[in-house]
Parts: sequence; C-alpha cells; structure tokens
Amino acid sequence: MAFLFNLAMSINKNDRRPLILAFIMMLSYFLSGVLELSSFHYLNWFYYDLVTIIIIVAWLKLKQHPIFYAAIYILMGLLLNSFLMLSIYIDIFVYDNTTPWLLWTIYSLGVNSIDIMMILALLLNKDFLKLGALVSHIKAKAC
Repeated sequence: MAFLFNLAMSINKNDRRPLILAFIMMLSYFLSGVLELSSFHYLNWFYYDLVTIIIIVAWLKLKQHPIFYAAIYILMGLLLNSFLMLSIYIDIFVYDNTTPWLLWTIYSLGVNSIDIMMILALLLNKDFLKLGALVSHIKAKAC
C-alpha cells in the first residue's frame, strides 16, 4: 500500500528515494511470506529484517544518498523488530518457554506499533517522532 501511494506521489516529484525504499520494503515483506530462510517463523522474519537493513544501507551508500527521514524510521524500525523477533525466538524455541509473560506483550505491541510507524514514515517522510533530530544529535556528539 505504501509502495503504491509513493508510486502515485512520485509522478510529480524529483525525489524518488521514498519510492525506492517503499519498493525494498514491499519486496522484503512479500518474499518473507513466500520464501523461507528458516523453518521457524520468528527466525525467518529476523533474517529478512537483517537482509533488508543490509540492502537499504548498501543502496544508500552506493547511490551516495544522504540519509532521509523515512530511511531513519525504517532502519530503526527494522532494527527494533529484528531484536524483538530474535528475543521471542530465543524465549520460545531455545528456552522452550510456553508460558506468556511480559516479553510476549512487549513483542505483540512493539512489532505492531513499529510496523505502523514504518508505514507512516513511508507515507509522510517526516520526522514525526523527532528520531532524525536524535540521530543528528548523536552524530554531532560522535564527531
């Protein structure tokens, strides 16, 4: 949906970065539903999130695009989602836990909230949570 919206909106715009980012995300979500990298769903989603992060960072570096708000939100969302996916995988399949606890609630609310945030980032390409300002602040402190 975000890809189609960006496709329609890019007709009159020179900046196609949000469109390409939306295409990468659409392709990642589609492939994760079709091709399995692991027989465990959580681990499969974790792998796809990592591969998607690598592809986005490589695309930004290869094309020498400056970082933009949608990319910041997508990369942070994918990092958080991958952490949650790996955590729930370890809890259920490594520790063999079958009793719901706080992590399961954090996972359920977190993944869905992060997905909504990433969709909004693709649609708006605005710094609505001030994450861009935070990244700029961290970069300034590091230099």
